[in-house]
Amino acid sequence: KVAILPKSLSIPRRGQKRSLTNQTYVANDLAQVPPVPKNRLVGCFSGSWADSLEEATLAGWETQLGPALRKFKRVALGLNANVDLIVSGTDVLRRLGARETDSQSNGDFSTIESIDDLQRMFAHCMARCSAAERAIKTRQLFSQIVEAAEKVDDKQYYVGGNAALVGLTMVTEFSGTHVLLGGPVGTQLKSLLPANVTVPDACLQKEDEIHLILEYQTGDRWGSATAPCANRFITSHD
Repeated sequence: KVAILPKSLSIPRRGQKRSLTNQTYVANDLAQVPPVPKNRLVGCFSGSWADSLEEATLAGWETQLGPALRKFKRVALGLNANVDLIVSGTDVLRRLGARETDSQSNGDFSTIESIDDLQRMFAHCMARCSAAERAIKTRQLFSQIVEAAEKVDDKQYYVGGNAALVGLTMVTEFSGTHVLLGGPVGTQLKSLLPANVTVPDACLQKEDEIHLILEYQTGDRWGSATAPCANRFITSHD
């Protein structure tokens, strides 16, 4: 089966009407999709009906792009690489001895300068179920927060940073590929990278760059704030 995606037309779903070149059709079957002028063709996909516009778009890209014409075996990437430390935000705040406050004391800060700023900003985001990322002003404060996070039992470490993630994807998706990664790589990140990702000695360091991801789940509470859905608040000091 092949569905054609004309410009200004979202992927048709069963039983939904869509207009196309001043015509209206009901997309109960792929055979009912009318011809599309070539200048309006933006992509196509093979297989069953897509469950979402995002899936249809990705499938269209794969069909149009096809396999790589030039095979590559060695790739050099840089610059950013870090460890994503994922942990419960409320657990970290309790480890830090943060004082829970009411909603009137919460707020949005451009940078985090204290533990109190952190808990107020976290509660502000959690009450709205909004994702956010803020920098910690000083290395000392960030180290204190990370130290508390690493004492939480339920924590996870993942490869982070665009260069490291792209490299990880390349060696996973393209068999036999070897990646040279240029970026700050500490002992934890090095242990997370596969053998076919090489880091130059000049890029190795004792401590990892950490991005701390403070998650909250639906119903989590901090002070007077209750999370209406699950999301995350990210902090770093790069």
